[in-house]
Amino acid sequence: MGVVVNSVVELRSPQVRITDQQNKATVLPPSNAGQSGATSSRVAHAGRPMTSATPGQYSASGVSLQRTQQQVTTSQVARQALGMIGKELQLMKRELTQSLSTASITLPVASERATQHQHTIRQILDGARVDGSRVLDTQLNVHYDREPNRTFTIPGLDLKRHRQQAELVRIEFPGQGTALLQFNPQVDDKRLARQMDRDLVPLGLRVQSDTAGQLLFSTSDGAYQKMQQQVMVTGQGHRYPAGQANLITTHPEPEGVEDLNVVLKSRDAVRQTLTGVNTWLRQVQQSVDTIKGHQSQLVASAEARPHSPSDTETIQKKLTVVSQARTHFTSTYQALSAQANVPRHTVVALLS
Repeated sequence: MGVVVNSVVELRSPQVRITDQQNKATVLPPSNAGQSGATSSRVAHAGRPMTSATPGQYSASGVSLQRTQQQVTTSQVARQALGMIGKELQLMKRELTQSLSTASITLPVASERATQHQHTIRQILDGARVDGSRVLDTQLNVHYDREPNRTFTIPGLDLKRHRQQAELVRIEFPGQGTALLQFNPQVDDKRLARQMDRDLVPLGLRVQSDTAGQLLFSTSDGAYQKMQQQVMVTGQGHRYPAGQANLITTHPEPEGVEDLNVVLKSRDAVRQTLTGVNTWLRQVQQSVDTIKGHQSQLVASAEARPHSPSDTETIQKKLTVVSQARTHFTSTYQALSAQANVPRHTVVALLS
């Protein structure tokens, strides 16, 4: 005769609170099971009595609910960050526009102000975190489940240039360690890239090659920040001098909002930077719209999932806060855009 086993589970989700003053998400530990007063979930099987749930157990629906709440929090933090980034970009646009249309703002002054705005944008991106991980990558895309990665290249280090002669290259990645990469002209590109990838995994890095033989390195955003866009490369006299470390500045692929050129030495440089600012302003709005679409999906999944009315109410309240804030951001965004476009006829003429 078979034995029927009762499976009773319960989830206690952490409380998440957004503090407007610091724009950070604070996760509070769940209250003690004995103090909550909540009724334990019970699952009854045919012919067996119902038993109360044991604290510490989890259910599939509960885990799904917790994940939904985490994504709502991520949406809130990302939306706040996008709003502040949008404002910085609008201010930068207005000042760059004025530097083109009037002589009151010189190129050194415009460059200094643009540098300040870029620094602020970097701080905003780095401060927009949930559970210690950034929620926005440098392309202003939202990451709900993991910290975004950064991809970069090392100038002069590619498979095409190392086809003429074998060379052992030593690369020191600040904050991560040192790797020895063997370039062998007798091995095809795919196999060589796979071998290098295996050598870099222990350092928290990955590498792959594109169709042109360019090596694309990737690592977590936090590790990339520690590198400060610099690596030390030592070769054997073919591509890099033997016994002498070369300080190489890495190049982000693709460039992000943090990589805007703010060294404005000419009016052409101002125009190029202004074009980049306009591109990132469109990306800000697109990311906000993406968050809105994701919110709709969260609402639909929350309503379809069986859980207590209080859980549904909690999610709905959080989504309402996000929706109201998004509307406020859009209004502010449009107002700032109108201000930045005051000398519109001048800018159009200059950029055409």
